[in-house]
Amino acid sequence: MKFQLSQPYLLLPLVLLGLLGGISGGWIRLGSPMIPVASAGLNHGLLMVGGFLGTLISLERAMVLKKKIWLAIPFLTGLSLFFFLAGMIQIGFYFLLAGSLGLGIIMHLQSVKKPYLHTYLLYAGAMFWFIGNFITWRSGLVAAGTTLWMGFLLFTIVGERLELSQYLPVVPWAKNALSLHLVLVFIGLLVPFHTWGNELLGIGILLIAAWLWVFDIAKVLVKKKRSVSIFGYWIEDWISLAWYAGDHFSCFGKPSSIL
Repeated sequence: MKFQLSQPYLLLPLVLLGLLGGISGGWIRLGSPMIPVASAGLNHGLLMVGGFLGTLISLERAMVLKKKIWLAIPFLTGLSLFFFLAGMIQIGFYFLLAGSLGLGIIMHLQSVKKPYLHTYLLYAGAMFWFIGNFITWRSGLVAAGTTLWMGFLLFTIVGERLELSQYLPVVPWAKNALSLHLVLVFIGLLVPFHTWGNELLGIGILLIAAWLWVFDIAKVLVKKKRSVSIFGYWIEDWISLAWYAGDHFSCFGKPSSIL
């Protein structure tokens, strides 16, 4: 069968490969090589954040565009997996940088077409990912881009939750409070992690998690029938945000790393 990039489901094996590679690297770093691939342990963060989550999020965003050529973006990030697993890190970075920049372009176009808070947050998250990848590539230090990768995931989660909740009636003070929490997180991303950036970022993430717990649309949908999956996504997102905060508070000046 001829491969057609216009079929999004054909890119799902790349997403699965990124997940398996990231899990393998995590087990190796824990001292249990269940899937003994040394390069997976070395490039765990690049596989999990870039190869898995980056490809999945890029695929999700590219699918809503009319021109299927945008599916080349998640295809590029997915291809980076093979090079990272093969130990060809520089080439892997080229594909990852191209893909993450492509996601930034997609979100720029969507934010111009739909100038809402959630699209701006998704745009910011995409740019955090690209800048984090670029800094990691140029410096050779994964820890240098890790915090920005966290910003990528955080702003993406919040943006997607707001996108689903945009038709819910939210009081003005709640919207202002969320904006302040996001500003706090943004400042925490800019402040060096070896000073008080970790604590500031952790506080901001906990406040955002609490905000979503109260105002997220899942709290409404969970009371209705056939809402188990929505509830699962809600809990998953909230736990993820709480984990990010806990990771920062546990560091106390040490560079936190998802690698």
